[in-house]
Amino acid sequence: MANTGLTAWYPLEEAAVCLSDRAGVKIHRHDLLGAAFTTRLPLVVCVPSGTKDSEGRPIDEGLWDLLLEGSWGQQARQQFAHEISSVDSIANVDGMWVEKGGKRRQLRPAGYPDTRHGVIPDECVLGVLETVLDDFSEKLKHKLPPRLFKESPTPPAPKSELVSARWEDVTITFTSEFQVQILVGDKSHVVTYADLGFRDERQDKPTLAWEKFRELAEAKSQRIDLPQKKDRKSWERETGDKERVTIQQRVKEIRTTLQAYFKREGYEIPSKTDPLPHDKKHNCYTPTFSIKLTHSYGSTPPQ
Repeated sequence: MANTGLTAWYPLEEAAVCLSDRAGVKIHRHDLLGAAFTTRLPLVVCVPSGTKDSEGRPIDEGLWDLLLEGSWGQQARQQFAHEISSVDSIANVDGMWVEKGGKRRQLRPAGYPDTRHGVIPDECVLGVLETVLDDFSEKLKHKLPPRLFKESPTPPAPKSELVSARWEDVTITFTSEFQVQILVGDKSHVVTYADLGFRDERQDKPTLAWEKFRELAEAKSQRIDLPQKKDRKSWERETGDKERVTIQQRVKEIRTTLQAYFKREGYEIPSKTDPLPHDKKHNCYTPTFSIKLTHSYGSTPPQ
């Protein structure tokens, strides 16, 4: 554990080790990135002395809050999605945004002025505040079998115990606006948006990615369309471009959240396969899994 001033925090790798010791199961860096991606785990960035922002201005050393939501968090989410799934390219990116005392600054990307190495500056370190980690540990405690927090750490499940599957084997059925039934082969279970990882912890409600995921299920076309780039006026092009970027980000979040969930549940789905690939011919995203609604689909929250 490190200390910056009077604030105790853990670098991300040490935080994973700490949680592993407490939980009795192996937790990796990418597990914490997945939790941060879905805004369930706030992260900080330790900025050393002499660091400059994207405009070449000196930035105060110490801990800064990493911005992960909205347009401010786009770069960090892109980086996390890349590290978790290795599906999306991370080439030619801008640096991530941080905040402290109401001030927001954009850091330079790794390897600056080369922008091919990720959004996190080489000299900066991602981490978790001790208080945040303690709170997250308590939440994790309630999700895992009680015995795990009473025994000494155990190794990860042998690969032979993992269940091999393909996205084509998966059927996700919305039973309400807040929960789904998941069928993989002959195994079926019902989970809420929070169980899947689509909960906005700060506002205690479904994420925007969940809303887009639900729209996909409700759509007769069974796909997510992108705005066309045909002849339009300048303001129409700008609006379409913003809409396109937003949709692309929501799709990335859906993709990464689903991949993380099935991995947690012990399903071994080839990492290079995509649950929501881009169809260039029709300019849309079409799921490789089945998605549908029940006849009783409605808006009643799960009890």
